[in-house]
Amino acid sequence: MRRTKVIAAVLCAGMLVPGVAVATPAPDTTTQHVQDHLLSATVIARLSRQDVVDYLADYELDTSAVRGGVDLYLLKYRTTGVNGRPTTASALVVLPHTREHTLRTVTWLHGTRVFRGDTGSLSDNLDRAAAVLFAGAGYATVAPDYLGLGTGPGHHPY
Repeated sequence: MRRTKVIAAVLCAGMLVPGVAVATPAPDTTTQHVQDHLLSATVIARLSRQDVVDYLADYELDTSAVRGGVDLYLLKYRTTGVNGRPTTASALVVLPHTREHTLRTVTWLHGTRVFRGDTGSLSDNLDRAAAVLFAGAGYATVAPDYLGLGTGPGHHPY
């Protein structure tokens, strides 16, 4: 149980505050409430170093910085909408396979999207590949879906 709480706290911290995240092995699916923000963290994929290199090569991205494998997670969390009311949102979090206890964090912000499912958390696209690239290089990478995109309700409030 403590391990699950630590994992959920790490993933939540990576979403809510830029800075340092703590890496630890994770179970396949975690549903844990952490300070009433994180609703769930679900494993999307686990990639070895070679899997990362092959995956990025499919996108014709430079793989020379890849140091190891990665784990991809779909996070669902509570947040506040532009109207000040509670809502939910989602994000892709990609963590490197490492023995390091502290990691530098990268936030990848995607461009304009029309279709809610065209985000790195739900689709295998260049945004997901960018997050995998940073994590493969050793960074804890957070790629939030904007309100109304990903698994969040409603429409994006342009």
